[in-house]
Amino acid sequence: MIPLWKKMLSWIYPLNIEKLHSPISGELQVNLQYGNLVVDTKRANYSFGNLHIIFQEAIHQLDLDFHQNYKVLILGFGAGSIANILINENGLDCTITGIELDNSMIELSKKYFFTNLRGRTKLLNTDALAFIKTTTETYDLLFVDIFIDTEVPTSFQTIDFLKELKRSTSLNGHILMNSMENSAQLIENWKQTYGGFDIIKVQENQVLHFTNKKNS
Repeated sequence: MIPLWKKMLSWIYPLNIEKLHSPISGELQVNLQYGNLVVDTKRANYSFGNLHIIFQEAIHQLDLDFHQNYKVLILGFGAGSIANILINENGLDCTITGIELDNSMIELSKKYFFTNLRGRTKLLNTDALAFIKTTTETYDLLFVDIFIDTEVPTSFQTIDFLKELKRSTSLNGHILMNSMENSAQLIENWKQTYGGFDIIKVQENQVLHFTNKKNS
């Protein structure tokens, strides 16, 4: 439990709660900001914080049926921002598979953020690229939020990867991928792979959104 005085003080400036070294992401920081816990690196927000706002807006723009049981895949689970938005904020009836390569991030997620997601979320410590190439499942909502610092790794921008995403998306299912505004090659590859898609711009990020229609 975080004392009330710390939560109040965090509205003035962020308070560090824990630092943990990651061989993948460098230094991970759990910080208290505006009364809430977030996960940051030295240069970027990784979970909750600004990232949370980005996916709140993107999910808000989806026409979701709250009577449907959604099957969800999150590549780049982080500390669980997207899962929390779906389950705790929107009350969506869903089962979630979360893929996260960084074991240090998983450690922080389970320690600080995972309490309300147990039983609804299966979290796997594995490589997202290997997973999407081998899975035989299809998903109704497929989120991609994979960054090293502020960059989307090249292997997750390729047409081959994007085709694997589409193969793993159910009919009328949605793919949402977080990116930065300067992601020209990624945009071009999306055009070549999916044809029509939406761009949801939030702050300095843009979430690319494709709906897997029958004739697309």
